[in-house]
Amino acid sequence: MFRRFPIVPSLVSFVVASLYAVVPAHAQVRPVEPYHAVVTVDGAPMRSGDMADYYKVAELKRGQVVRVDAEGNGWARVSYPPGVTAFVDAREVQVEGETARLTRRSALKARSMVAGWGASWQRLMPEGSELEPGSTLKIVQPVRNRENATVGYEIEPPAGARGYIASNNLRTATAEEVRAHQASPGVPAVQTPPPQAPTVRVQPTPPAAETPAVVPTPAPADEASPSTPPVVAPVPVEQPAPLPETERAVGTFDALEAAFESLRQQDPDAAELSELAAEIRRGMEALDDSPLSQGVRRGLEQRLAIVELWIRLRETRARLAEKRAETETHSSRVAERIAALERTRGYEFVGRVVPSSLYDGRRLPLMYRIVSVGGVSPRTIGYVLPDDRFDLGAKVGRVVGVVGESRMDEALGLRIVVPHRIDVLRPEDGVGADAPESMMRMD
Repeated sequence: MFRRFPIVPSLVSFVVASLYAVVPAHAQVRPVEPYHAVVTVDGAPMRSGDMADYYKVAELKRGQVVRVDAEGNGWARVSYPPGVTAFVDAREVQVEGETARLTRRSALKARSMVAGWGASWQRLMPEGSELEPGSTLKIVQPVRNRENATVGYEIEPPAGARGYIASNNLRTATAEEVRAHQASPGVPAVQTPPPQAPTVRVQPTPPAAETPAVVPTPAPADEASPSTPPVVAPVPVEQPAPLPETERAVGTFDALEAAFESLRQQDPDAAELSELAAEIRRGMEALDDSPLSQGVRRGLEQRLAIVELWIRLRETRARLAEKRAETETHSSRVAERIAALERTRGYEFVGRVVPSSLYDGRRLPLMYRIVSVGGVSPRTIGYVLPDDRFDLGAKVGRVVGVVGESRMDEALGLRIVVPHRIDVLRPEDGVGADAPESMMRMD
């Protein structure tokens, strides 16, 4: 008997609509006749999907050759180049030494080059090319969580793995570039079928006339008789019998309900949500138009809306995690560069000059605020006393290195510097460029 589910449709519709506004639609590349292309820029990002919102799986070098097999909306789908790895969930494989054998059908996971396992959510294999149980994968290293439990494995991607590159970063390769690419180490050779041996037709021999037998004269010992190579008939190749087609059973309402309840208890970042959504859709398509089936359909539609909501929330969390990781990586690089500048040039600190609404020279003594660069939220790292020699007002919004005498103000917990030299740093110094007007007004 059909049971109604305690769901507020308006709330679900609102949340799903909100997520649709945040997550763009898939760009849908279309298959093309495969060809080779050359990367035209250094650091060209190869992404896990055919939109800029998908995370990076690799950065390709100028001149690198890739094989394209699908295109659309400014994107090209390419085979994984050598050296780019992927992930497989530990629950999907049985490990034997350095080999992982799939125990269930899997699309694997494209590996985020920035955030690793935690933010790698996109499928590696295109729709319809999932690996079947029994497929083997070469393990690069295990992936462990904070409790040191193995949650997955970094693997060498299979031949069907695909990434996506913006088409404006590619051009068609020349024949010479393709030959050089195929001859380079690490690139699998293109398999071509072996040439078939020519079929030799044997003409029937007409009946011989009754003539006296002629005894052949043996050739002299020093004359080599020409040898005729034997005719080798082609060996017939036995074609394997086609596998019998089996129709996968459609899940019943009770089975889908049990699967839904099971996945609800699992980690949403690892649960098979997309697979459950596909099975629910199959179940809905198999229903007829009877009143009972219509009630079941409404229940499945509600469950499908919740599963799709979970999927979009997971994708949103993954994108936020990747952006956070990219920001942290950039901040770390900037911090390293600033530390090097302070060490080699003797700066008291390096930061961006912004005006202070507190120390503005009217209510309290005039000082210029120096804030950090490279992070999400700039923080105050110190103050510089005004000096007519340096015209700090003209340097507002610029990144500077300050040399001078500093003292720690105990009340503020910050350094105050009497400047001896102020250098305006350039973008090539690796610590950022000029700030926008909104940054100059920050307090």
